[in-house]
Amino acid sequence: MDLFKPKKPESSRWIHGRYFIAFKTEETRKKFKLPAPCKRNISYGKYLSLSCEVEEHENFKTKLSKHKNIKKIHNVENIRSLAYGHNFPNDPYAKEGLSSSGLDSTGQCLYNDTCPDGRAKFWAQQRISGDLMFSFLKEQGIRTGTVNVAVVDSGFDEKTNKELMASPDFSVHKGHDKAGNPTLDQSGHGTAVSGLIGGKDGVGLAPNAKLKVYRVTVEGDTGSTSSDLLKASIMKACDDGAEVINVSWGGYFDERGIGEEEEEYKELYEELFDKGCLIVKSAGNSARRVKRDHMDPDDNLLRVEASEVSGAMSYFTSNGEIRAPGSGVFTHRSAQVGKDRYDNYCGKARGSFVNGTSFAAPITSAIAAQVAAVLKHNHYQFKKLPGRDRVKWITRVLRAASHNGNLDANRAVRIASMDMKDLVSQQPIPSAEALKKEYAKNEQPFCTASIGKCTNPVRCPDRKNCLSHMRSRLSRCAPPSQSDISTALKLAERLKANDVALGVLQASNTDGKKVSSAKHAQARTIWNRLHKSWKANSKEGKPVRIPFDQALEMLPIILQKKFRSGSPSDAFTAMREFLNSSETKGRLNRDKKAQSSHDVEKVAKLVTQFRETYGDREANKLLDDTILHWFDGDDGGAPKSLVGATRVWSELKTNKDHKSSTYLGEKLIAASKKVPLDSLPQEDDYLDALYDDPAFKKSIEESKPEEKERLSLLDWHSLVNHQDRVPKEKRPEYFLSMIERYNMDEKNTQWGEGKLLGKIMDSMYSDSAENPENYNNEVVKRFWDYVNNSDNPAFLSELNPHFGGRMFSKIEDARKSPFLKGNEFDTMIENHYKKFIASDEKYMGKYWYMEDLILKGTKFLPEKRRDSLQLELANTHLEKLKNENTLPIYGAPPSFNVVQVLLKSSKVGKRLISNPSTLKKIQETIDSLKKHKKEEFHQYGSKLEEQLEDLQEIEEG
Repeated sequence: MDLFKPKKPESSRWIHGRYFIAFKTEETRKKFKLPAPCKRNISYGKYLSLSCEVEEHENFKTKLSKHKNIKKIHNVENIRSLAYGHNFPNDPYAKEGLSSSGLDSTGQCLYNDTCPDGRAKFWAQQRISGDLMFSFLKEQGIRTGTVNVAVVDSGFDEKTNKELMASPDFSVHKGHDKAGNPTLDQSGHGTAVSGLIGGKDGVGLAPNAKLKVYRVTVEGDTGSTSSDLLKASIMKACDDGAEVINVSWGGYFDERGIGEEEEEYKELYEELFDKGCLIVKSAGNSARRVKRDHMDPDDNLLRVEASEVSGAMSYFTSNGEIRAPGSGVFTHRSAQVGKDRYDNYCGKARGSFVNGTSFAAPITSAIAAQVAAVLKHNHYQFKKLPGRDRVKWITRVLRAASHNGNLDANRAVRIASMDMKDLVSQQPIPSAEALKKEYAKNEQPFCTASIGKCTNPVRCPDRKNCLSHMRSRLSRCAPPSQSDISTALKLAERLKANDVALGVLQASNTDGKKVSSAKHAQARTIWNRLHKSWKANSKEGKPVRIPFDQALEMLPIILQKKFRSGSPSDAFTAMREFLNSSETKGRLNRDKKAQSSHDVEKVAKLVTQFRETYGDREANKLLDDTILHWFDGDDGGAPKSLVGATRVWSELKTNKDHKSSTYLGEKLIAASKKVPLDSLPQEDDYLDALYDDPAFKKSIEESKPEEKERLSLLDWHSLVNHQDRVPKEKRPEYFLSMIERYNMDEKNTQWGEGKLLGKIMDSMYSDSAENPENYNNEVVKRFWDYVNNSDNPAFLSELNPHFGGRMFSKIEDARKSPFLKGNEFDTMIENHYKKFIASDEKYMGKYWYMEDLILKGTKFLPEKRRDSLQLELANTHLEKLKNENTLPIYGAPPSFNVVQVLLKSSKVGKRLISNPSTLKKIQETIDSLKKHKKEEFHQYGSKLEEQLEDLQEIEEG
């Protein structure tokens, strides 16, 4: 095949993909003649993107690759959009109690800047020891002005945010020639990401880096772009000299949790690796918790997962290689984004709290830039290394600086500054493990000189005496005195700086031993102080909303000693409120089990600790008053609560806390029999463990619900997963008892019961076909007596499509069923029509009942009887509608709905308009409605007119 013939090959088809071609030089790319079946998408430098219409793309690609000036053709890629890795607005678990610590003589410092609601603006920057990093860099005289950083994103709101950027060389650019105006950012994403790297006043963590922002989205697009445009933008950034490139987007994961674009871009990343460009990428927000085996620790793609304020993985994050703050992070806000999507959470402050792995990535990019600056400053040969080696140095230092899974900026710059002559002599680029060991030889904790200051970090003589607490900078180089503690607590209360209080609490608890009575009293005091603000922020009449992470820091201390007073810090009260808190329930009930695993483990440990301290009786009462309280009421939350509680039960079993797990298991079995099917959780295996547990298996199988007891989650689970356990001869009774327990009160019937009823009908018919001997006349009569006597249209609406539609697709097969040996189904359908003809209020109330009961199952009626009923129904309600003069409070007149349902079906509609009398009535009704004084009636007339015209066009066709 001649690739350059103007005529396209015969029988060609459009290939939904693009060829991304690398030429030897930009000049040869410009001289390249396009193949006949191709069109140009975009070109950049020596790269060209083509979309080609060919018969067989692999053969075409092979022939194209033989062109003398083509160096490489990247894999054919899907034409699709990649979503950004962010959420708006703020993370619900980071809204309260995130104030930072580290107080100067006035009770404030850069990293203790708080918003009006008391939340710390810069907890994320402090969580990774940003203040200590900057102190070290200042001491060493190192600036990131020697490092080029690029952000490939949605642009940057230059008009309102450029003055907030610290970089003297900050600039914005188009990533490719189809990109929109780079100084506009309609999604706000690029502005927020850029701020975390180069923002002033504590926002950015590499404020002096040479930062360039490349807009990748096309004109008017706010949040997506195509693969070839992304490639061109990344290449341009690398060619412009970027050493660190932040790409906060991604999606479309395969079963391993690998982003599809990673596979597509593999060859590109290899090329950029040679040039020394590190790609820092957000791991994604799909919560894909998979093994990290597929992630090459030594490539140039560094995947970043997000952490909550405690350092634990954020509930939304997928797995990455490095973890950085991503829940409730404060950064710049684009003025071009509506407040409803990207709200300003800090009053007059020009910024917002955001969450997503999109924001964990730029924090990591900033630290990578700082590490690169230190390596350039301290190791003169670093600049001369090949590109791949420079990237490996940076990523290995970052890995070595991760502490308890979280990136530590202070450790990173100090590791990068070490004298590495001995290490380099053993291995040109030391491994992350070697770097970590070398640093550990001389590592000492860094604390501030006193509680009253947050600057001038000093080294403490030993780790035990250093008062330091995760994200807190409230520290001291000796155990705090009682007066120090009192001063700190007063400051904490005045500034709502909860981390200060928690830092004091943890000060003498590093050895893991039992706490003293004084420490126990301190914990209770802090809990009582914080409880005031928690209660004030909770809705009246609702349980107190206890911040999950703060509670986990205090409760293990409070539970170590018995203390009963009735105050908020009473262990029983504290645990009950914690377990009943909406935040705790939300953390345990997340849709995917992996998202809740860490939190479930912590809650189970607290339950066990409470039992060990307070005994079995109190522990059982706690479970009765808390976890089981989740199932009270009928608000649709109970099914998900059962999921969370069962997860806790499973963890208690794993921990071999048999007393707690047995008691909770028995209660959960009882609850599962009473929880109605108002909504169904996404997981349906949550009951499997309980169902199969030897302690409860017998009680479940032998349980007999009361005759009129509503269908429950246990019914759903047993039918869907375990109906084979019911003996064959008992299955008719099993199915019939469920059908008869279908909710008799129409107003409380929810979709969950209807869904279960459909499964009952399907299962019953399948079983009757396999075991017809069990479905005798007595069983069939009992079934039809219940159906024909039912006055619940919701029940009949669910039964009709299943029983008369899905199961009996052919009349001849249906008549073989033991349920249809007579004319019972015909009678039921006739009854439907009679109810609607008589305008029975129960039947006229719901449009979907009409559709199910009028149209589905009519094929079982004799043709003449069917046509007669449909004509009578149409004529009755056309006459009513023609004379209608009042409108219901909600929705359309019931007669209008009946007529619309009949005309909706082309088969029924054509039969109706083929009757001259009925056609005339339809036209008269339309005319009457369109002449009505009320505008609403005009609209109903127009809708019927459109339906009539559509049917007449079908008839003519």
